[in-house]
Amino acid sequence: MEKTNGSTDKQDYVIYLDAEYLSGAPNEKNIEISSRFDHLGLKEEIIHGAPSCFIISGYRGVGKTSLVQNLKREIEEEYNKKDKLKDDKEILFVSCNFVNGDKKENILRKLIRQLVSSSSENLEVKLKNNTKLDDELSSLYKKTFYSVEDNQIKTTTNTFTWTSSINFVILLFIFLLVPIFYGFDFLRGMLISFLSTIRADPKNVPYATVLVSLISLFFSFLTFKIGKSFTKNTIGQTEIKTLYDEEIAEVRLNEYIEKITKMGVKIVFILDELDKFEKEDELDTFLGELKPILINGKATFLLITGQNFSNRLEKTSMVDDAILPSIVQDTYRISLPKDEELEALFLKIAQNETLDESVYKDYLNSLILKSKRIPRKFINILRKEAEWDSSLNTPKPYIKISREKIPLYKIDTKFLDCINSVIKVNVDKKNTSLLDFLMSQLCIYTEKVKLMGAASFQLEDIQIDEDLKTKFPKYYIDKLGECIQLLAEKMKKSRILTYDVTSTSYAFSEIYREDDTFDLTKKQFLKDVTKFEKLIRGIHKEIYYYEESAFFNIVKDLQVLKIIYPSTMFTIEHIMELRTEFSSFKNKKNYRIEEISDLTHQLNYQRVYIMELYTCYVVKEYFDPERFTIELGREYKSKKGESRFLTDILVGDNDSKSMYKEVFIEIKVGEFPIHFIVALERLLKSISHIKTNIKIVFIIFTSSPNSRIKTMVEDKVFNLGIKPNISLHIVAANMYRDLDDKSLKEHLRRALK
Repeated sequence: MEKTNGSTDKQDYVIYLDAEYLSGAPNEKNIEISSRFDHLGLKEEIIHGAPSCFIISGYRGVGKTSLVQNLKREIEEEYNKKDKLKDDKEILFVSCNFVNGDKKENILRKLIRQLVSSSSENLEVKLKNNTKLDDELSSLYKKTFYSVEDNQIKTTTNTFTWTSSINFVILLFIFLLVPIFYGFDFLRGMLISFLSTIRADPKNVPYATVLVSLISLFFSFLTFKIGKSFTKNTIGQTEIKTLYDEEIAEVRLNEYIEKITKMGVKIVFILDELDKFEKEDELDTFLGELKPILINGKATFLLITGQNFSNRLEKTSMVDDAILPSIVQDTYRISLPKDEELEALFLKIAQNETLDESVYKDYLNSLILKSKRIPRKFINILRKEAEWDSSLNTPKPYIKISREKIPLYKIDTKFLDCINSVIKVNVDKKNTSLLDFLMSQLCIYTEKVKLMGAASFQLEDIQIDEDLKTKFPKYYIDKLGECIQLLAEKMKKSRILTYDVTSTSYAFSEIYREDDTFDLTKKQFLKDVTKFEKLIRGIHKEIYYYEESAFFNIVKDLQVLKIIYPSTMFTIEHIMELRTEFSSFKNKKNYRIEEISDLTHQLNYQRVYIMELYTCYVVKEYFDPERFTIELGREYKSKKGESRFLTDILVGDNDSKSMYKEVFIEIKVGEFPIHFIVALERLLKSISHIKTNIKIVFIIFTSSPNSRIKTMVEDKVFNLGIKPNISLHIVAANMYRDLDDKSLKEHLRRALK
């Protein structure tokens, strides 16, 4: 622990950090964070088990890739320790990252590239002894980048040639015709005479030679001019091309996986970044493309996915003939680290062995709450808040714990204690998936509570997001709803929040001022005004069957019907005036946070009061005034004064023959079933001494009524037991009357028939 030397920061604590730890990427220093990952079981499966497909799931940033890389190193070290002379078996890890939208051709290309690259890097000795396989892998690798075609052409040629020479024809013609016309003796005589002439006088030899040459030239000339040749060719050709497409690529991939396996190599594919697939159908398409390879039993596949995929796998396990359970052998979850594990990480990062827990504990708890126990976020927040001390020889990062913010850190500690308490009591530790889900969501809900600033709020302001209901099993959503209510109750008991029964609203018991507290309070005030106006307009529309644009005309109409009292008009006018001022960003005066908070509280109170008055108006419209007496907010007590309570509306029946002499109408507005149950228990206890027949109509107005709230209340009442003389009817209606599919009069008619 150190203190800064600056005059303004004398009371601030400074903690120096190890910069090497401030990395959200996997590294050897921060790799062991969560101790709840059963990597030993997976390790044995990979080394000794048959090739299969496994899921590694968990929240983004929890350290899935880091832990798998650590597992990879452990297995490789174990293989390297073996005596290669006795056991030359090896293991080959092939890591691939995929992006959303990859088509099958690209998926296969990446798998082939990484398989070849990893083989070249890690199986150098084995490939040297098998040059043919090495060449084949190299060729296949090139085909994933370039368009390579291996062409083979086979040609068969048959040739027939026929040539005729005119000189031969002429010579033959002469030797045939001369004998015919002159006889053979004439021809023989000419030849003898020619030879005798040469023999008689040798001087005639040159002349004879010239004559013979001229005759030969004559016939050659005739051949050159008139000679003719005929050629007939017959060619047969076959062309073979080796192409590259996804079908052939898949065959080749399986073929070379098998060839490498026969060399005594166990192949493990690590498919990472699958949590980037946001939509279910996109991931289904991806796995569908890979299914033949994933289940071929030749290689092991580790699919590193997000939390949503694990939830989907749990949901589809109950679906007939679902694709996911047929692919995956087992799922290994990397859970969120415990508080003590994150504290150990923090102490490793902090370069001070004697750090006093009283200095950092509340700051650390605030850090855990903000990060939702996700290690990457935890480190990123530290890195964001860190500053650098350049005055040192080697600049170092440090965090500054301001004394002014210590109360805020302490309130975060209380929030975290409440969350841990609720989860510890209501969630089975063995169900790590549900445990992580609730931890993450409850941290989010505490942040939503903090965003309310100093304004009061209802639970509907932090209600469950609709998209969660489609991503997670129904059991998760129901458990979350239950834990949110228990968390609110726990925060109330811990005096973090106060709860006003009349307005059914919460508020911080103390105003914790931050830089944005005023803006948050103002923002919540504007949201509450919008909801209040929506409620008023819904009532007006249900009564008058049309939409009035001017809000103050609506208020005046409801004032005539005594649904809004004149004393309420001033409050409404002041609230609407302030909303206009805040919305226009032209603040005429400086409002205090306490003043805005008080107006928000009044707004929530008026909301409940107006719903009671409107219900009373509808009740009066329903019951005959000559027969029934109707009282609003009547204090009811027995003749002996044994019990006393205030009922919202009491309807007395003056008919002596009536089965029910009194009808109690209780009105509750909000989103908190536990409060409804407590109020109903109190009512039943208060009237337990009454012997006559009575009817209770318990009306619950919520922003989004559903059967779950009504069922929870009915189940609780059933467990409590109701006396035979009491008839109870629970009505769940929408507080925004124009959004309800039944009018309030119709709801009452069904309950009172």
